[in-house]
Amino acid sequence: MLQRPVLAALNHLLRQESWARQRLRPFAGRGARVVLPPWFTLDLTVAEDGTFHSGALAAPDVLIRLPEHAPLRFLGRPQEALAAARLEGVADFAEALGFVFRNLRWDGEEALARWVGDIPAHRLAGLGRRLGAWQGETLARLSANGAEFLADEGPGVPRPALAEQARDIAALDSAADALAARLARLTQPSR
Repeated sequence: MLQRPVLAALNHLLRQESWARQRLRPFAGRGARVVLPPWFTLDLTVAEDGTFHSGALAAPDVLIRLPEHAPLRFLGRPQEALAAARLEGVADFAEALGFVFRNLRWDGEEALARWVGDIPAHRLAGLGRRLGAWQGETLARLSANGAEFLADEGPGVPRPALAEQARDIAALDSAADALAARLARLTQPSR
């Protein structure tokens, strides 16, 4: 059900960015499978023009696994969602896909300007950015307050268990940051 809109959105973005199509053209005919358990699997094949078309793949050249939390993270912080993706398969194709997906951007203000004009689009986009920042701050405060409540006053959770869990989370966070930095270094185009 979501496959058509996702494919249409990807191709819309690719048609706006010639560098992205150029980067994908050498891989025409190659296939990738995007998996977002449990909701979504999308098979993509690179077309001659550097866009995608869909169709079932027997054996994809690249497998992209997104974590379950990716849709929520993608709305607020798309780079975090993409950094959490796992890519497996043909290295050069995976690197090209990773680069394109990390750097492909939708310019909502430009799209809106076609409908309402430049000045109203600029003002609406600014309003949207402020609203998004406000929601992010509110969510961060709620999370911090909830964690503080559970740590100080929450029933049934022993403090030593919380401390151990906090250490485990900090270690996982540090390992994830190190992995993201390593992947970023590995996927940087060589000069």
